[in-house]
Amino acid sequence: MANQQQQREREQLPLPLPLHYESATTLADKIRRREVTSLELVELFIQRIIRYDNNSNDNDGSKSKTKNKNRSKTSINAVVVRCFDQARTRAKELDRLLLDTIKSIQIQIQKKKDDYDYDDGAKNSYSSFLLLLEEKLGPLHGVPITVKENNDVCGLQTTLGNPISINNIATTNSPAVQQLLNSGAIILGKTNVPLNCNDVQTYNSIYGTTSNPYNVECTPGGSSGGSAASLCIGFSALELGGDIGGSIRLPAALCGIYGHKPTLNAIPFSNGCTRTPDIVVKGPMSRSPYDLELALKVLVHIPDHSPMKRLQVQSDCRLPPCTKTKLNQFRIAIWDDDQTCCPVDSNIKSAIKLLVDKLKDVAECHHVYQDRPLTSKYGWKGGSKYAFEIYQQLLATEENLGIDPELIETARDILRKRKKRKKKDEENNDHLPTEKSTQQKLRDRVIQQTEWIIQSTQSWNVANNARQKMRTTYEKFFQEYDVLICPITASVAWPKDESSSGCHEWSTDRKTQLELIVGSSRMDEDDEDDDDDNNNNDFTKNVQHFWKIGQRIIPGANGHQTPYHDQVFWSGVTNICGNPSTVFPAGQAKVTAQEGTTNHHHIMMPIGLQVVGDAGASRSVTDAPASPLCNAPASPLSEFLHAE
Repeated sequence: MANQQQQREREQLPLPLPLHYESATTLADKIRRREVTSLELVELFIQRIIRYDNNSNDNDGSKSKTKNKNRSKTSINAVVVRCFDQARTRAKELDRLLLDTIKSIQIQIQKKKDDYDYDDGAKNSYSSFLLLLEEKLGPLHGVPITVKENNDVCGLQTTLGNPISINNIATTNSPAVQQLLNSGAIILGKTNVPLNCNDVQTYNSIYGTTSNPYNVECTPGGSSGGSAASLCIGFSALELGGDIGGSIRLPAALCGIYGHKPTLNAIPFSNGCTRTPDIVVKGPMSRSPYDLELALKVLVHIPDHSPMKRLQVQSDCRLPPCTKTKLNQFRIAIWDDDQTCCPVDSNIKSAIKLLVDKLKDVAECHHVYQDRPLTSKYGWKGGSKYAFEIYQQLLATEENLGIDPELIETARDILRKRKKRKKKDEENNDHLPTEKSTQQKLRDRVIQQTEWIIQSTQSWNVANNARQKMRTTYEKFFQEYDVLICPITASVAWPKDESSSGCHEWSTDRKTQLELIVGSSRMDEDDEDDDDDNNNNDFTKNVQHFWKIGQRIIPGANGHQTPYHDQVFWSGVTNICGNPSTVFPAGQAKVTAQEGTTNHHHIMMPIGLQVVGDAGASRSVTDAPASPLCNAPASPLSEFLHAE
């Protein structure tokens, strides 16, 4: 009987993870304990990338600047800029530094006559020794990581997937990258992004398409799609992403990993992507919430004497530990659907319901309520639809910065013509049903987005004032609750759609970006008023790219066709005011995958949810992911927030 009991206990124990799936925190600890060397880990990840990322023969670590047309259909194509030789060299240096530091500490111990041998106090002494080692070397010493392609890494190209920037070689490291290097991390390479980081899928004409490791026919999301895919399949231990419309959180959800969007300006934002930090932030992505906590401390903790300190806008950016130690102390709001803007798939709603049931039954949380912030209850008029419009307006306005006023006036003239033609079409068709077609609705939306981009300062101020009211709404909401749990996507990962493939020449300079978007409003072969304009521009491919993306329809909730950009609703309305948010794995959904025209099979795809907190690093529970609600493996939520 005793043997049977022991056997049952052994069967219930979790199997040890392969090294390439271990957390960055665990790997750093193993390195300090000398259970594995940095060089061994670097070689392990390099061999996985070479074997599974694509079928090219770039074993030396070099990466061609042109798209690999012979890439296997089953490849992931996540790590697209590689510095393997540099990583090996740095690993050897860090391994030597570890040994030298250990010897140095041992000498200090001898001088102080402290005994760290295994006596009665050996365990505590050894733990203190490891902490001292971490302090001297850095918390990520020897850990191999990758970073999103739009982060500058000295000596590597930064293109944002744009052929115009293919020869742009960074001469310095971006502030966030430098912080990771200072902590001891080893960069293996950079991960794929969509063109100019402006898509919720990940593909471009330089590096090609990134696939979802759960199903290579599906997208990993965007714009940090390469980052999420790399972590999901075990190509690196940690990632540095960026988020403006869900670029960290959406890929994290679609690939079944963790992602954290900090409070606005908590982490210095510079280099790579050209946007100013009005909405966009840098943030960590990982396979473990422990790693989110570790990376966030590294990225936020900038010494006062550092030149990068001036880039950190907030003065109060030291993230304190969460004051609540038990899950049942949290006041939790649940927002599980929004039929007005972005209905949610039944699989995701079921995952939320399961989470709520366990919060109440297992964790004994007695303060879990269905509620949402964007309502008149908290002083917001217009509902979630108006909030989403404000978000899109402010997002589009960032493209207006630094654009030639003459071009803006030209754009206004073109829009006036387009609206005139639209009105004429409506008058001619007034005998037809009043319900607009999906295509008409999408074209109207493109016109609206173009107007937002070229709007005047006065118009922007109106939108920004609305955002300030929204901030007040969120502040009132988070006086009632500690956190909000809601979806981050309307559905699980959808099939890749590159209907604008081949139209990628979108310049990083803002003038050409505006030309692209303005041009999209005249992409109508029947629009006679714009014939001259169409014949006298040289950005037709740009126009096609934006126009086709804007008119995409993808599977949304329960398979219903959904406008492409509606997928950013959940990430947008929770980001517009700078609130922090952590995405966590919340189960899987069984979906039907198709092979050819006749073969169908079921496949499990990950579901992710987000936990949103109050803005402000000193107050937010999700700015410190070590809190019980976000730190799954160490918290009462471990049973239902931790990915299996």
